[in-house]
Amino acid sequence: MGARDLRADIAWWALIAAAVVFGDLDGVAPRAPPDNVAVLWIPNAVLAVALIRRAGAWARSAAMIAVFMLGFAARGVLFGDSVPVQLAFGAVDAVEAILVAVALTWTFGAGFQFDKPLEAVVGAV
Repeated sequence: MGARDLRADIAWWALIAAAVVFGDLDGVAPRAPPDNVAVLWIPNAVLAVALIRRAGAWARSAAMIAVFMLGFAARGVLFGDSVPVQLAFGAVDAVEAILVAVALTWTFGAGFQFDKPLEAVVGAV
């Protein structure tokens, strides 16, 4: 792994951590009544895209998932939530993102970039 790859990974890690820690703040996550549930949760999408971009690089993908989980732990500490509960949410969200990344990579191949109309539509759905 070169310096350029490391810089790209660090940028992804920062984006993933920021998305997890701040992604649930009011105004960031669109909400739906009656239970105020997030209808679109940005951190899952960020992790899924990061995993797609690093398809086949298992150690780097594992590092991104670890950062995702650390973000949940940090969110628990910063916002006074239960860290074990946050980690449980993080595990479920990580599995969701992994399933999306695996399904899209398996369907479209490792070169999946969201740059073809069919890929963009399927990825958005």
